[in-house]
Amino acid sequence: MNVQKNKRIISYCAFFDVDGTILNTRTVLSFLEYMRDSWSLSSDEVFLEYQRSLFEKLVKNVPREDVNRFYYTGYRGKSVTSIMQLAEKWFDDLERREGIYNESILGEIAKHRRLGADIVLVTGSFPHILKPLVKRIPVDAILCSRPKTRGDVFTGELEGVPCIGLGKAQAVIEFSRRGRIDLKSAFGYGDDDTDAPMLNLLGHPCMITPSLSYREEVGKYVKRLVGDKNESGSRINC
Repeated sequence: MNVQKNKRIISYCAFFDVDGTILNTRTVLSFLEYMRDSWSLSSDEVFLEYQRSLFEKLVKNVPREDVNRFYYTGYRGKSVTSIMQLAEKWFDDLERREGIYNESILGEIAKHRRLGADIVLVTGSFPHILKPLVKRIPVDAILCSRPKTRGDVFTGELEGVPCIGLGKAQAVIEFSRRGRIDLKSAFGYGDDDTDAPMLNLLGHPCMITPSLSYREEVGKYVKRLVGDKNESGSRINC
């Protein structure tokens, strides 16, 4: 079924994970490290305790949905405006690194766009740090984890469920119902098992092999080496 949106005929949807799929990094971890260094939080006892707890959850078999929800507690009391301003600087720095984009996935986005698809991001990351990315790669919708705010301040809580695992599938189903999207004609791209519930809904799922697995990249982050890679050799397995 075609969907009329912004005076453009949408023939189908293409859903894309972000971390490890479009970008060869984990945005939430990379940004957190950038924030820590930029704001000199390494000497902040509250932040250090939060970071220790996050590290513990990352290296143990804590469900990714629970890790994602806990991650956003680290933003409690922080200014939304300041985070968004810092995100612009972080992404500029990120783009200066060789191989930050998965070129094969950028090609898929361009192909689907030419064919009239609606491009939708589905990610456990959050809109305040994704804004610089969507300036470079225009998309039609972002389905993501959404931190609660009160005025210009993050509360540390999430609106609804984390957009991870079954949360991604739920977000895609709700999106498809609102837009009357036929999921059997939709394409989807992800890089690990938490993308599987989303991909299993779609008629044309693609699981890519990332340059670094989630566990490998978490290990690097815990050792303060997140983002210190130059590979961009992800492989698509459709």
